[in-house]
Amino acid sequence: MAIGLLNSGCAQYRIKTLLKSGYLIGTNLSGFDLYNLDLENANFSKARLIRTNFSFSNLRNSKFVNADLREADLSAADLTGSDLRGANLRRVKAENAVLIKANLIDAYFYDASLNSADLRNAVFVAPGAENATCDKICEDIRRGIIVNYVHLRNADLSGAAISSEWKQFIQMQKVRNFDKIVWVK
Repeated sequence: MAIGLLNSGCAQYRIKTLLKSGYLIGTNLSGFDLYNLDLENANFSKARLIRTNFSFSNLRNSKFVNADLREADLSAADLTGSDLRGANLRRVKAENAVLIKANLIDAYFYDASLNSADLRNAVFVAPGAENATCDKICEDIRRGIIVNYVHLRNADLSGAAISSEWKQFIQMQKVRNFDKIVWVK
């Protein structure tokens, strides 16, 4: 029912109501154009959102726990405080996205474009490890100790703003354009 309403060209407020209702948890919204919508506090947990366009949308405090966002467009989206734990964000386009204080534990950003994204104060590692030094976290990972953390292999971080405390951790992940990251205190 919800997908039929979305496909019929209903008004933005109706889409917002449907998305916030919780009936779409685990629903397939792949390929939908949700450009520039106010979706604050929406719950997309376990949803299939492959190639969905969220560009310029307000996604503050939204939940994407274990969601499939492969190749989605999050360009210039505001994801401040959002929960992306376990989300599949492979090849996502998140240029100029705001991910301040977003929970990125176990999120997979392999081959993602995070150019000029704001990752200040984002949660990169599981509770208990966040107060450990980066050297300790990196050593635990090298030794095969289970540490839940954001996965950034081959992600493009050119111009991304990241807290300088994570410099070694980010470098260890073999990201693209490491030398062009903006390190902030």
